Amino acid sequence: MTSQFKKKIIYEVDKVPIGYYDKVYNRRAGVQSKWHHIKFDFVKKKMENHFVHLDYACASGTFIHTLDQKNLSIGVDISRKQINYAKKNYQTKNHNFTVSKFPLPYKKSTFDIITILELIEHCNKKQNDKIFNEVYRVLKPGGKLIITTPNYFSFWPLLEKIVNSIGQIDYNEQHINFFNKKKLYDFLSKKKFDQINIETFIYFSPFLAILSWKLSSFIAKLEQLFSKTPFGFLLCATFIKKK
Repeated sequence: MTSQFKKKIIYEVDKVPIGYYDKVYNRRAGVQSKWHHIKFDFVKKKMENHFVHLDYACASGTFIHTLDQKNLSIGVDISRKQINYAKKNYQTKNHNFTVSKFPLPYKKSTFDIITILELIEHCNKKQNDKIFNEVYRVLKPGGKLIITTPNYFSFWPLLEKIVNSIGQIDYNEQHINFFNKKKLYDFLSKKKFDQINIETFIYFSPFLAILSWKLSSFIAKLEQLFSKTPFGFLLCATFIKKK
């Protein structure tokens, strides 16, 4: 890893404006909004059928809001402000949100699927170890864990610099852990999971949203044919808890 990525900055969750990513998603225009639509669509396909779902570090609740209201989804986050936003905008009978640190307020083997979307890059190894140990505890045997994180083997570092210079969020201060396919596999293979599958996704389709939202969606579907390559901007890991 190059020296430019060796940072000791601590991630401060409340530096992200309340509801920031929710407002970006719901704008349904531009590159950043399309990026989140493609990401959520990709993850939802990986979820397949679920009955009791946990979205760990759910922030303002946007991803859960996109899921089927018939199934139970619970979002947890350490930010009370973000959870209050999620409750105000997206709380329903089956979509619930709560503030929680460690340990999670759930019994062993509660959830059949857990999502962690772009969190682990904000945490150091010790923090990630704690997260995975707790997630393992509350995931049912045979249950699925899905993780996304930026892919630093792609053009992501360049994209991050561009976004830092023009956007509201400075990811140079937010990201302290830098994964590629191998590093993520090495980290996950030490945990008590099996059937690990790591793909990359999102190439250039979001940038086409400047021209056409529909064109961007069409190209995003074609890009999924290249998910086995190491070059997509994001990594998506799915794996199963041993029975």
